[in-house]
Amino acid sequence: LRFVGLTLGLLALYLHNRIILGSNSWWEIQLFAVSLLVYCSLSWAILYRFYGRSGPLDLGLLFLILDVPIMLLCIHLSGLEKSWIIPILMMRVGDQAISTFRRALAFAHFVPLAYLAWLGLQPRHVPWPPEVVKVGIMYAAGVYIALTAKVSDALRYRVRKAIRLSRDAIIRLRENSLELAEARNKAEAASKAKTDFLSNMSHELRTPLNAILLYSEMVGSDARGAGQEELAGDMDKINGAGHHLLQLINNLLDMAKIEAGKMSLYLEDVSLPTLLEDVRTLAEPLVRKNANHLVLEVAPFPREMQADLTQLKQILLNLLGNASKFTKAGTITLRVGPVRKEKEVW
Repeated sequence: LRFVGLTLGLLALYLHNRIILGSNSWWEIQLFAVSLLVYCSLSWAILYRFYGRSGPLDLGLLFLILDVPIMLLCIHLSGLEKSWIIPILMMRVGDQAISTFRRALAFAHFVPLAYLAWLGLQPRHVPWPPEVVKVGIMYAAGVYIALTAKVSDALRYRVRKAIRLSRDAIIRLRENSLELAEARNKAEAASKAKTDFLSNMSHELRTPLNAILLYSEMVGSDARGAGQEELAGDMDKINGAGHHLLQLINNLLDMAKIEAGKMSLYLEDVSLPTLLEDVRTLAEPLVRKNANHLVLEVAPFPREMQADLTQLKQILLNLLGNASKFTKAGTITLRVGPVRKEKEVW
């Protein structure tokens, strides 16, 4: 940017001297051009290598200050007080609009003072009234630009604050997401461990329990054959308790399958009358335990349905078992009939 800006200044100097002053002095412009090339290359190399490094010296500000004498030299070569390219200095002050308010205000004072000092070093007489007007215009423009930079300062402060708040929020969200992910992983691991435990425990318990059930039936059968009804009754109690325990274990295994997402349904044609009769037979002892009475109200249709027979029977037995547990000397009614839902019969 410095190279482009100073090249445009050099072009303005050449056209001004050629058209306005009618001067054909090439050596000054050529020397100035070489000086600009060296200065631009040097500033680019230093800024490219060291800009942004922590240190007491602000290289950006240093080269901005060095630009002002370069502009003054350009105006000097174009006739100084007779120069028509004096706005170049004002443009250079305008560059500071992208800077802070204090820096822009400092340049608003520095540039006119540098111009006045340059005029004071001239050996010839300088008409001061018009130059004072020029300086006043430059100072007013610089102050205006500094005030504009002050507004920009406020906007930049708000933007920086918003960026900082957004960055903090993003960091907090990232931390929370990591914590949530870690908690989810722990919960999944705990759930898997629980499912594995239930599954393994169910399998390990059912093996000896099946042996107990088998031997209790055999001993009970032998006891009846030997006329030992009391012992046969005790074996029946052991066998009944074993079947109840087996049902509880099966329930645990079903829970483990459901939580692991491994519960499978085996659909088949189920005869409702046969299913309900089996359910009545199995649920009757539970119902009578609390002096309850079981009533089945079955619609004449349908006679068949598609379902997983084992799971459906388990569901009905669980419902009737809970109803029997929390009802005493009452009536438990199981109603079966068609239900129309979304233009379909279920």
